[in-house]
Amino acid sequence: MNGATSRMSNRVTVTGGTARDIFLDEVAPDEYDQGWGVLLRYGPAHPAIRAIAGKEFTRGIFTHSRSHLNYHPGGQYEKFTAWIGRTTAEPNGRVQFRVYGDGRLLFLGEIMDGKSPARFIDVPIPGVSDLNLVVLDGGDGDG
Repeated sequence: MNGATSRMSNRVTVTGGTARDIFLDEVAPDEYDQGWGVLLRYGPAHPAIRAIAGKEFTRGIFTHSRSHLNYHPGGQYEKFTAWIGRTTAEPNGRVQFRVYGDGRLLFLGEIMDGKSPARFIDVPIPGVSDLNLVVLDGGDGDG
């Protein structure tokens, strides 16, 4: 399947004193591997509008399925929150989202297609040094 894409709009909240949100469009992953295409970050510095089942987002990251984005938060963050789903721009294909912290599976999403609504996730990550965001193809090939 060619053209299946997925996107996330993500932020993490810093623990301690005053919490502040950090959006992943503001920082590059420490490492990433993507099946094809390029990782897109969009927000105030790179404006765009992406939609998941009609719900529009003005910031976040956009990647193709079969991708691994690795961040090293160094145990400083309390949680990872995101809206996840498949873009409506490419109606074909399915994806599955996973979040790993220090090698442990912290979130396993259901398989989603272009008609699936955007889903908000809230994953606790206190003490996590290695945060890995994974998008799989949902069983119907890379895209």
